[in-house]
Formats: sequence, structure tokens, C-alpha cells
Amino acid sequence: MRALSPATAANTVGQLMTVLKLAHEQGIIAKVPVVKVPKGAPLRAVSREDLLTVAQVREIAAAAPEWMRSMIHVAAGTGLRVSELCALRVEDIGTDVVRVRRQMGRGGGTTPPKSEKSVRDVPVAAWVMEEITAWLLDHPGQDGWVWVRKSGLPHDSNSTNHALASVVKRYGGRRVTWHDFRHFYASALIHAGVPVPAVQKAMGHASPSTTLEIYAHVWPNSDDLVRSAGAGLSLVRD
Repeated sequence: MRALSPATAANTVGQLMTVLKLAHEQGIIAKVPVVKVPKGAPLRAVSREDLLTVAQVREIAAAAPEWMRSMIHVAAGTGLRVSELCALRVEDIGTDVVRVRRQMGRGGGTTPPKSEKSVRDVPVAAWVMEEITAWLLDHPGQDGWVWVRKSGLPHDSNSTNHALASVVKRYGGRRVTWHDFRHFYASALIHAGVPVPAVQKAMGHASPSTTLEIYAHVWPNSDDLVRSAGAGLSLVRD
């Protein structure tokens, strides 16, 4: 049996504690037991060198099969985790938002999102909506899923990771995972000047500190920001 990752273990224990607290409130159990989960390794900060370029995303998407090309475009334009992309249903697509309400587990079963903050409405650009609309027009979601396999079952992390690895191998570039498209999206928000809380909300991070911990090296250098702000003060001389 494969061990759960620290994040998944913590999420599972959190759901268990919710059930136990409800059972205690209803008098089913005498008290709520204390369950401790060892802290996982610190989050890995993303550097500028880790980020995909626009050209790289386009080249990878161009080398992918049609369904994956569509998914890559939406991943790069929304920052959704691959488990969230696989679990998207037609009713989750609004006029200008994508609603995250579940994630896809292995084997096609859905589970609640990673955390409470992961349940979110992501504001999306018009081109992303056009991408999703065009895909659904040509490929009506079977049983309500946005992307399905030839078998009719929704994709999961196994099928998407295997397919992406094959594409990247043919493409011949650096090693790329679905999370790289998520980082690509986050970096675009940061460079556009989106405030930390808004980036956190869009990404579904547990807290702003999580966002800062992961993307600290992606934010513009503070010295550069100070110089840029000071440059505008030249009006006092001119």
C-alpha cells in the first residue's frame, strides 16, 4: 500500500476530526480523541528559473493531443491543480468564473478539495472562457464532466501525468509537471501587480503566508520597486 503524502494525510485527518466532532455533539461518542499528524517538509519556494515561459507553454500545448491541449490552456489560464481540472463539471463553468468544488481522486472518484480555501470561484479571462466553450461545443461533456477519456470516465492524476510525461518526452524540453502550469499562472498574477490576498484566493492557498512562502522569489525585487516608485518623483525637478 502506498503511503499518503503529508498534505493528503493532514487533509484526511481534518475531515475525520470534523466527523468526530459532529459525533460528539450528537452524543454518539463521549469525547473527541486527539489525533496528531507529523508536520510535513516545508513548502518548496519557486524560483524564476523554475517558471515556464509563454513560448514553452505554447510549444508543449502544440505537441499535446487535443484534449490535453485544451486542459493545458485552461491550467495556464486558471492555475487549477490537475486534480481540480479533472474534476470540473459543466455546471462549474460560469460566464466569467470557474468554480472549484471537488478534486478527482485516483480511479475516478471525487473527494472534497484540498482545504476549505481550495473551494473557490476563480475569475477568468475571456480567452479562457472561449477555450472552454469551444471545447464543450465540439466535445459535450459525457455525464457532465468537462474532460473524459475514450472510456467515458473522467481523467485523473494518473492518466494526465502519464500523458503529459509522454508529450514532454517527445517535445524534448525540460521536465514539466502539471504544477508548472499552476506556477506559470501565479507568476502572471504577481507580475501584473495582483495583491497577495487576491493571489492566495485565486490559487486556493490556505493563507497569504503560504503564497508568500512559495512565490517569495517571484515577486519583483523590493529595491527595484523602490527605485521605480522614486523615478516617478522626478516631477519635483522637472
